[in-house]
Amino acid sequence: ERILDQSGLIRGEHYFVQETLRDESGTVITTGENRGGLRPDVIVRYPNKGAIVIDSKVSLTAYARYVAAETEEERAQALKEHLLSLRKHINELSGKRYEEYTEGSPNFVMLFIPNEPAYTIALAHDPTLWEEAYRKNVVLINGTNLIAALRMAQDMWQRDSQQRNVMQIVDEAGKLYDKFATFAETFLKIESKLEDAQKAFGDAKGQLRDGRGDLLGRFDKLKALGAKTKKSLPASLQPTNPASDTDE
Repeated sequence: ERILDQSGLIRGEHYFVQETLRDESGTVITTGENRGGLRPDVIVRYPNKGAIVIDSKVSLTAYARYVAAETEEERAQALKEHLLSLRKHINELSGKRYEEYTEGSPNFVMLFIPNEPAYTIALAHDPTLWEEAYRKNVVLINGTNLIAALRMAQDMWQRDSQQRNVMQIVDEAGKLYDKFATFAETFLKIESKLEDAQKAFGDAKGQLRDGRGDLLGRFDKLKALGAKTKKSLPASLQPTNPASDTDE
């Protein structure tokens, strides 16, 4: 998990620990040797719905004896047991067939050997081991190679996130454009209404003070006839043609 986290992956989002495998209907997948269900150590899930199963249960007990051996005979025996232990785990992992039951998985699972020297010495003394494991759909991988693989996974997640952000921006930009287009239509309608209102205002003003028998002229005539008033009409509304006695 430390390697996974350092690679930029997030537990529960990018990778899942001891997740019980289920079929499309949600039923726990069981096999003859795994009646309780299949639970890979780790599943790394990719944004393209791909997945990689990683197993890390390999035993390093024999390797520890190899390191602590005081004689060549003890060292040779411990190395032999280390290789046998790896082969046994490869066969057990192959028999679980995680790759067949994990949606999006390629036709292999990764067997992670966390101790670099344990990985190196096994392949150095048995160069056929890696190929043998691969034929059984198991890829032996050490910490360095796992980090490289997970970096690619993290890069895929990052690119997917960026792409989704770009699509969101494009979507929001489209919505913003449509909203502005609607506003522009309303804005132009306001301009048209203002022009109509200005014209109506001019017509009404003309009816007040222009032409024969205009209203302002009649009001002015009332004042001339002696109507008692305290105020005068604004200068801008003074009649252009003062009312006469002959006006109708």
